[in-house]
Amino acid sequence: MKQRPSNLGPSHLVKWVRVISVVTLFLCLSTISALADPVIVDQRNDGFPATGGFGFGASPLGQEFTPTFSGLNVVEILIGPRMLNSVGGVNIRIGSISGTIIGTSLATVDANLPPGPGGLGAVLRFDFPSLVPLVPENLYVIELYLVSGGYLPVFSDSDTYTRGRSIAFGNPVSSRDLWFREGIRATEPIPEPTTMLLLGTGLAGVGAAVRKRRKAHEREKV
Repeated sequence: MKQRPSNLGPSHLVKWVRVISVVTLFLCLSTISALADPVIVDQRNDGFPATGGFGFGASPLGQEFTPTFSGLNVVEILIGPRMLNSVGGVNIRIGSISGTIIGTSLATVDANLPPGPGGLGAVLRFDFPSLVPLVPENLYVIELYLVSGGYLPVFSDSDTYTRGRSIAFGNPVSSRDLWFREGIRATEPIPEPTTMLLLGTGLAGVGAAVRKRRKAHEREKV
């Protein structure tokens, strides 16, 4: 008895395997990209080989910046040799080191901090629970302070940031700027493990169907 021709022949299934493979690869690369660069940076001063610095104890200590974004929820600071399990704090202030606080975040120093540029120090990241609203082109201050633990130095270099000054002991320092980044967390969705599992299961199922169809096709030829 002659079998009815199937619309899902071997070549058709192979095409679907290729399509699903490309989609899976794209999602994997997107995940890796999002993990490698999770912050969309607005203002930064991170391109120099740091030659000096201040301690978190040089309070009031901070860095002025003039944003172009209308908000932030991430600040990163390059710290030097540090005491593990110390806790650093960051305030975002309006206009000056004594201005109104509009955002606060804490970060714990641990052994898993990502290294700084060229292996120098470590990057301490402060995540804010919600977006801190900013007015673009207005002056703000990232204030740093030590909550608990040992001495925490923060790196700086000569006057390399043109949209603000560093502040130490409450006074602007025109000759130095802190190493810092500020911006927002990337909003691209990252595939959950269950999504990747479903894609893998789908690929396996399609592959099995291809093999079954090929065997049936070879039997029909005999």
